[in-house]
Amino acid sequence: MRQRSLFVRALLTLIAGWIALGFVTPAAAVVVTPTTPDGWAPANVRTNATVAITTAQPRSGTGSLEFTTNTITPGQDKADFEKTWVPTDFPARTLSGLTALSYEYYRDSSSTTLAHLAPVLRLYVADVTPTSPTFGKYALLIWEPAYNGTTPTPPVPTDQWITQDILNGKFWMFVPSGQSIPSGVVQNYNVTLNDWITGSPVGQPGDPAPINIDANTLVFGINVGVGSGWGATFRGFVDNVTARWSNDEVHANFEPDPAFRCADILLDDFNRANTTKGLGRNWTGATNTYRIAGNQAQPFTTAGTIFWNAQPRVFGADQAACVTLAQIDPNGKHHTLILKAQSVTNYTRGMILVSYDATSQQVIVETVEPGQSGWMTRLNVPVVFNHGDVLGAQALADGSVKVYRNGVQIGTATTSPFFVNRGGRIGVWFHQTSGALFDDFGGGNTTP
Repeated sequence: MRQRSLFVRALLTLIAGWIALGFVTPAAAVVVTPTTPDGWAPANVRTNATVAITTAQPRSGTGSLEFTTNTITPGQDKADFEKTWVPTDFPARTLSGLTALSYEYYRDSSSTTLAHLAPVLRLYVADVTPTSPTFGKYALLIWEPAYNGTTPTPPVPTDQWITQDILNGKFWMFVPSGQSIPSGVVQNYNVTLNDWITGSPVGQPGDPAPINIDANTLVFGINVGVGSGWGATFRGFVDNVTARWSNDEVHANFEPDPAFRCADILLDDFNRANTTKGLGRNWTGATNTYRIAGNQAQPFTTAGTIFWNAQPRVFGADQAACVTLAQIDPNGKHHTLILKAQSVTNYTRGMILVSYDATSQQVIVETVEPGQSGWMTRLNVPVVFNHGDVLGAQALADGSVKVYRNGVQIGTATTSPFFVNRGGRIGVWFHQTSGALFDDFGGGNTTP
């Protein structure tokens, strides 16, 4: 619970000359992945602890931030994950200006540490009042379940996600060392953010004095973490960390890297001269119903099926296709990928379609095969695609079809024995989507 030591984050010469408050472009809510971390990173990870984005306990998507500890050496059971920013780059992110602060956490029942322990949230705060004796110093204000419940401290519920609004909760302070002021825990566990701003909370005798907190105090980072003296073992998760200042928000939905990357199997980027019709010699089928426009492909109203025609042309029983929906026709039902096509002239010989229907905001998987009357719907996935999103699919040897949005799987369809261990052609079909543009078509053999 109490933080005995915390790494010293360099904040030297916080504000040499204070800049007046100004407009700041709002930060968008983002998906945080290992390759696109948006400034988030592990911190204070000691020998007996780990932190990583995993798929072990999905929350808003396919993953979350996982923490583990296994205490062998006391005090070495600690791991954090955090995002910080230069305070003067965001002068409107004051402690008093916070309009929302929340996160979600999960304690696994396998944990053997004390039952009231769960991941905590910390705010990095800086004193920016020039007349203050602690001007330019910083501290952490820390919210944890143990000090925000009843007495005696109740156990944290296990094996369930807890959504915690902490804006009006109680926060204690830790003053890191290395700042030419006394460091350590300020032992006052019954203080709200408003109390810190408007009052003068102090700790117990022998505690360091808190840094000055007032209406100007800046928030310059968010940290979530576990451990440091907890003992035994812990396994838990965090997701959807949110701090908001009116229309400016820092948000983290922790997700694994996409399992399916269209950039890795790119076949055509359409970066060539405009055409009145046709896409070039690497395509076959109804190519005269499409044209190149501004380094993208544009379908005509009655656009038909087109197929990739460069070697090897026919791909194996495990195959993939993908396309960037550069511009979505809001009235279009068929922003469509084709997989395992058995003919480029007769669709009734067998074909799989994976379509984004913008009118009903869903992805639909359909199949046709010899002897079948019309198309058979195999899957409907409610989902919203935006301009620039990537529609992807894998049609596998076992007959299944995996569907992806921006590389993240959103559904799996089961087809029929006809498509088991069968290869075929890949392509697109943008039927009655004249308001659409597509780009960066990819495909080829794939690994399930």
